[in-house]
Amino acid sequence: MEFASQEETALAMVVTARWLPVLVRSFENGVQDLGLAVTERSHFIDQDGKACPTLGVRGRRLTFRLGLRNAMEDFLTVDREARPVRVDPRLVEETYAKAKVADVVAGRLEILKVLEGSRDLADAQARINELSGRFEWLRAVFVEDPGADSDVAPSRERAKPVCKLVGTDGNVFAIIGRVREALRRAGQAERASEFVQRAFRAGSYDEVLRLCMEYVEVR
Repeated sequence: MEFASQEETALAMVVTARWLPVLVRSFENGVQDLGLAVTERSHFIDQDGKACPTLGVRGRRLTFRLGLRNAMEDFLTVDREARPVRVDPRLVEETYAKAKVADVVAGRLEILKVLEGSRDLADAQARINELSGRFEWLRAVFVEDPGADSDVAPSRERAKPVCKLVGTDGNVFAIIGRVREALRRAGQAERASEFVQRAFRAGSYDEVLRLCMEYVEVR
């Protein structure tokens, strides 16, 4: 997000540093209160190369990957669709900030309950499609069938999907995002998650590129 001034940007950084960990913990606690399990804590890289905290959640029938960037933006701003974007000045008050975290999390957990009540993967996707017009954050939700890969060869034996890195302009996050999406589109969700985790542990840009060539055919 681009804020109206340097002062706004500085305030956003301070508020994010203070409250992002609280937001993530609140989501984790809420997920567990629903009887679901947090299975992974990572970062989702979108097509613009931007990273956001992401939780892997295992339900009774389906698994979910929840990107929390939109939730944080809703918390951080007065109206994240407004231009220029303004930081909510009331967040300097501890009591108000705690209440806003609770409100942002509670609304999204209600939607997660709806998805968890889905009969199967197709039903869950249909419910997401119905809700996505009202809840932009659902664009960052991936629904997976935990049994979908049961009769598929081990991930390391699968063919490498083609991935075009033209246009990433050396942006390492954009590169990671492109490779991740190529793997997911090829039905290799586990390898996509494995790749992202290894890429974030990489010690250099060149090491990330070597990882890319290990997982995909780079074009």
